[in-house]
Amino acid sequence: MNFLKRIFLRKPDGDYISENTKIVLSALLVSLFIVNNRWLAVRVPPFATLSLAIVCVILAAFILGTKWAVIVATLGSMLGAIIFPLGGAWFPEITLGWTFTGIIFGLFLYRSRNQSNIKLLVNLIISSLIVYIVIHLFYMSAVLYFRFGTENFWLILGVFRAWPFAVVMVVQIVVAYPLIIFLRKPIDKFLVIDKEEECQ
Repeated sequence: MNFLKRIFLRKPDGDYISENTKIVLSALLVSLFIVNNRWLAVRVPPFATLSLAIVCVILAAFILGTKWAVIVATLGSMLGAIIFPLGGAWFPEITLGWTFTGIIFGLFLYRSRNQSNIKLLVNLIISSLIVYIVIHLFYMSAVLYFRFGTENFWLILGVFRAWPFAVVMVVQIVVAYPLIIFLRKPIDKFLVIDKEEECQ
């Protein structure tokens, strides 16, 4: 239990963002996730859907923490499929993959709030590689294999999903890293407050 608390509830030293602010920001990021994942996504037949929705999860992880990154990723995946089913039906297994995506980015990026830009970039690259290989390449491919009964799992993995998601991983890093650097000062100036102010 203490291990889970450290993962989901930890805060960098001197860092406090009010719960109301976190709720508003997470709702905004969920909306952006849905727009990117459902309306702006690029379909690469037959087994890949490419979007920058994952950048919303990265921002949630960096600004708000692991718990909120999980909320943004999970709700974004589930609500997007339920509200806009034409972009693809809702599968709990896919949403679970997004949940683990939020956990991974939260573990690596939230603690980078008070670190140098180089360490932040290293953490972003490492977490993106883990998400790409473990979640999107192997786990999601296995979900497609078992759900749709396709004949050759390794063909799905290597031909139809590996190269498109490798491209997206590079693009997400190129987009997310400068965006995070740009947002660092506004976060500290407008969002981070003294915890005593929240109690007044």
